Amino acid sequence: AQNIVKFVADILKVQNVNRSLLQSILYFSLNIPVMLLGWFKIGRRFTFFSVMNVFLTSLFISIIPVSWEKAVIIDSQLTRTLFAGILAGFAGAIALKSNVSRGGMDLVSYYFANKKSTDVGKYSVILNGVVLIIFFILNLFDENPSSNALTAVIYSVLYLVMSSIVIDAIHIRNKKTQLQIFTSNEELAKALINNFPHGATTVGGIGVYSSEAKTIIYMTVSSNEVNDAVTLIRELDPKAFINVIDVRQIHGKFFIPPIK
Repeated sequence: AQNIVKFVADILKVQNVNRSLLQSILYFSLNIPVMLLGWFKIGRRFTFFSVMNVFLTSLFISIIPVSWEKAVIIDSQLTRTLFAGILAGFAGAIALKSNVSRGGMDLVSYYFANKKSTDVGKYSVILNGVVLIIFFILNLFDENPSSNALTAVIYSVLYLVMSSIVIDAIHIRNKKTQLQIFTSNEELAKALINNFPHGATTVGGIGVYSSEAKTIIYMTVSSNEVNDAVTLIRELDPKAFINVIDVRQIHGKFFIPPIK
């Protein structure tokens, strides 16, 4: 984003003293069409708080002096890039877990991830990668192309990848987990479907060692529901045997509560 703003500033012949204000205005303006997408396709509460996030970010961009960018805490550019990616990913994941976004491509990535019921991170890398490619191409056609454009793109890609890894590690809304439960409690399956918005399948079985009749329950839940499900199972059948298996992909209907 910094490089895109600098590129626009060069085109508009804006002096460095106005760069923070320009970046603030551009950041907010470019988010307007994105917020319309969020309002109509994701949720109004989600969009409202995302707008607040964007507004506050724009405000702080205009307040914080450009000279602060010259402050160097860590000498290594690679280390700074990776550390920034971790912090940005953590901030983005916390926002998404609260059903809020940082606006921009985060919101668009969230829209596609919810539509496909998959991870947010990969869409963030793809969409922001397209922006970086456009920036690099526009830089080539500039009268005074920056010699550091390619370097900036490479470090930006590293930043995006690190950020997306952290987001997907923390934000698990669209991840699914299969529970395989071996129980002697025949009422456990009903209790599970009464407490979670998902279906379940039961199969009869016989314990080879004990020769006791068992009910095998297969149920797929959101990964953030696993702890609650296991707690309920333990309460109803402390001796139940539970397999927890990560699910790579699901084909078919799976309920995820809509964003408000």
